[in-house]
Amino acid sequence: MPMNAISHGCVDFVLAPADIARALAGYALNGFPEPSPCDGSDPAPPGERSADPTAPDDAGSGEPAVGDDPTSYARIIAIVRADSGVDFTHYRRTTIHRRISRRMGMHFLDSLAEYADHLDKHPEEAAALLKDILIGVTSFYRDGEAYDALAATVIRPLLKDRSVDEPIRIWVIGCSTGQEPYSLAIELLEQLRDVSPRPSIQVFASDISDWSLAKARAGWYPASDLADLPADRLQRYFTKQGDGYCIVRPVRDLCVFAKHDITVDIPFGRMDLITCRNVLIYLGEALQRKVFPTMYVALKPRGVLMLGSSETVGRFANLFEPVDERNRIYRKVATLVRMPPTSVSQRRPRAAPAAATTTPAPSISDQQRAADRIVLGRFSPAGVLIGAAMDVIQYRGRTSAFLEATPGDPSDNLLTMVPFPVAEALRTAIGQAKRDGVSVRCDSVIHRRGSTARPIAFEVVPVLIPPDQADTFLVLFHESDTAAMPPGASADPAATPVTSAAGVGDPVALARELKEVRHELAASTDHNHALIEQIGELSDKLLAAQAELSSTTEEFRSTNEELQSTKEEIESTNEELVTINEELRSASVELAKTSNALAAQGELTGAIVAIMPTPLMVLDGDLRVVLANQAFLDEFKVTIEATRGRLVYELGNGQWDIPELRRLLEEIMPTNSAFDDFAVTHDFADIGKRMMLLNARRLLATGAQSHQIVLVIADVTERARILQDLTDTSAELQRSNAELDQFASVASHDLHEPLRTITNYLELVERRHQAQIDERGREYLHHASSAAKRMSDMITAILGFARIGHDEALIEATDSAIALRGALANLELKIASVGAEITVGPLPRVSANPAQLTQLFQNLVGNALTYRSDKRAPVIDISATLSDREATFAVADNGIGIAEADFPRAFTIFQRLDPASQSAGSGIGLATCRKIVERHGGRIWIESALDVGTTFFFTVPR
Repeated sequence: MPMNAISHGCVDFVLAPADIARALAGYALNGFPEPSPCDGSDPAPPGERSADPTAPDDAGSGEPAVGDDPTSYARIIAIVRADSGVDFTHYRRTTIHRRISRRMGMHFLDSLAEYADHLDKHPEEAAALLKDILIGVTSFYRDGEAYDALAATVIRPLLKDRSVDEPIRIWVIGCSTGQEPYSLAIELLEQLRDVSPRPSIQVFASDISDWSLAKARAGWYPASDLADLPADRLQRYFTKQGDGYCIVRPVRDLCVFAKHDITVDIPFGRMDLITCRNVLIYLGEALQRKVFPTMYVALKPRGVLMLGSSETVGRFANLFEPVDERNRIYRKVATLVRMPPTSVSQRRPRAAPAAATTTPAPSISDQQRAADRIVLGRFSPAGVLIGAAMDVIQYRGRTSAFLEATPGDPSDNLLTMVPFPVAEALRTAIGQAKRDGVSVRCDSVIHRRGSTARPIAFEVVPVLIPPDQADTFLVLFHESDTAAMPPGASADPAATPVTSAAGVGDPVALARELKEVRHELAASTDHNHALIEQIGELSDKLLAAQAELSSTTEEFRSTNEELQSTKEEIESTNEELVTINEELRSASVELAKTSNALAAQGELTGAIVAIMPTPLMVLDGDLRVVLANQAFLDEFKVTIEATRGRLVYELGNGQWDIPELRRLLEEIMPTNSAFDDFAVTHDFADIGKRMMLLNARRLLATGAQSHQIVLVIADVTERARILQDLTDTSAELQRSNAELDQFASVASHDLHEPLRTITNYLELVERRHQAQIDERGREYLHHASSAAKRMSDMITAILGFARIGHDEALIEATDSAIALRGALANLELKIASVGAEITVGPLPRVSANPAQLTQLFQNLVGNALTYRSDKRAPVIDISATLSDREATFAVADNGIGIAEADFPRAFTIFQRLDPASQSAGSGIGLATCRKIVERHGGRIWIESALDVGTTFFFTVPR
């Protein structure tokens, strides 16, 4: 699982365990970063999203979008734009800020300024931030209900009566790793399965993530991504590859993947269906105002738009009507729409620090030009240079007293910068100047700004370049002051006044002015109608050019995609050929090695057969001898010339014509590939009666060679004789053991009886004649009693030793702790008398005879008590360790120890390693221990050091 996560890019850091601990400690101090969603899910809380994608940016968010540092936020956006070409300025800032905060947490940075500096120093961090921002939420047939509705309301009607010459064109915006375009392609193929001939299908899929597009083009997905796909579609449209599945080539060829930014790039055109699901929720209002008209223009008339479940057309309902509001499916309606401007990629290399430059000393001409600028700026009138569409080309002088930018989107159109009365007068004057090619002046036009109104004057001067075309005009503004612009004066001798100040009380003047105004109004109306017609024509031409450009761009992209796919296929084929070449070369080398190895193996086999001491023959399918080794020739007194090529039954004057051998070779071997230890007894003329074990293997035929039989003949005559002798000896030993057991029982009884009599009389003498016996006499009596007891114990031990292995002791699952407790209970008085300390560890259950295991513990603990040191109190420790098949017990003491040279004699019966010691050892206890352990199939050994202590180890099967 960790490797699967790493391979899918779902891991932020791959660290050693110690580094993981430090990272977690850092997160605890600095706040743990929001996890990067491996499945593409957006971890933003619902309150930070707008159900209406056209809602204002950051709607529903209570926190500032860029924190307390908008300057650093803008730096970060600029760095990402410079590295990737993607401008996130107008994306929803809460989402962008959340991603930035996550990256800051991962690097333990506290402010946007620190993170901006980090981005400057680490270019790779910009790519990591971009990948975090580009959320890839996708799956096959995502939102199944929406797909069902799309198939019923859009796809089936779209395919009905479709001409084969008219391709079905679909554009998937924000395709991520390709599941959605492949789902649509599969759905179209399913709907067209029974249609022949069928129209071509073109699915255009775009995204701004190179990483996602690479995965989409590869078309390989892990099995978990296809878990919900119906089994028949999985089998029909995917092929198994490793741990996942790959989209089949016919589906892959329907889809064209291209990097495309819907907010800035020229759109594809003539689309039947556009799906833009869960993209708009991340765009701010300014971008949505561009994206919706872009999608509108890209669709065919009555084309269909499908949005995500949390998105609606909102304020763009005039462009799209609902087909299925619940599933966010809309249809394009006929209306006029202004095509949003497009731009080229904004990706630029990061600016290098400006090199230090040396400012040259100013020249005389530079100083003169500077003086000219001062004079012109102080005494020349304010003005603007405008084009035919009235857009400002250049500002001249101080225009702030006359022009003012209006709220809303920025605009360079002159008429939007002046109040309405001035705009109307300007429109009329510019129209007249364009029509007549002369300067036009207007005085006493009321200019209102807020609650203040003042009269101003302006003059429109055509800039005739080329001389016969007036497309550029210079508009000069003046305060309505005779000192500034005397009536009748003009910058151009050909200037004609449009209006002039009239006396308020002069009716004739007022009537004339009213007539002129009406005339101008009619001219302005005609001009406006002409402008509208021209704008309509230009709009139609622009849309046609836009559609043509979109089509051409699309064809270029399609061709480029096909070339990219072909290139990838060729590279893949080349790689496969190189791999096959390498495999063939490796196979050739391996074949040569195998051939050499087989030759060497053949020589080795021949040498082994030649020198092996066991007779061997190789027979062909007709049972004729192909090969006989030297051991066969020597054993059966034949020559190679008299053997090779002969029928096996004819060898040695027919001595191999044995009925058992015939049955073996003719009846058993044809139906069996081998037989082992087939016993044959035969009286050979030259070597006498022999018992043989035959082993044979049938070798299968290879090529033109028939099958062969390898026959190995082992002369077991001597082995059979020895085995019979062993059987007889074993029977004799069993009889002797039985007699020994009987003798031991009788001897034990016969020896115990007089010992009991001696012991009783010694006790009687000591009790009745205690007064007559002096101290030395009592000592003699004590020695005699002790000797009698030792004799009795020895007889009992000898009897027990003799019986071990001869009785049918029951082996069963035995709790060794219970067996030890029994042994310690038997030694309780002796333990108490010497003040021994005994410690016992956990002991296991083993397969043993309970009585013999108790005796084993008793002998070893008793031995430790007997051979204790007089320098310290005895301490005995009993423990056990386990392995798969056995338990190893240890009985350790701190007694007098055993010399290493005496280890081999320690378990020999009647061997006392310290004869001079006064300890009451019999020399039988350790021999009994070894016999019990070996009876159970175990081992017993010693580790000891003189005057330190001894440890006895023994094993018992579990």
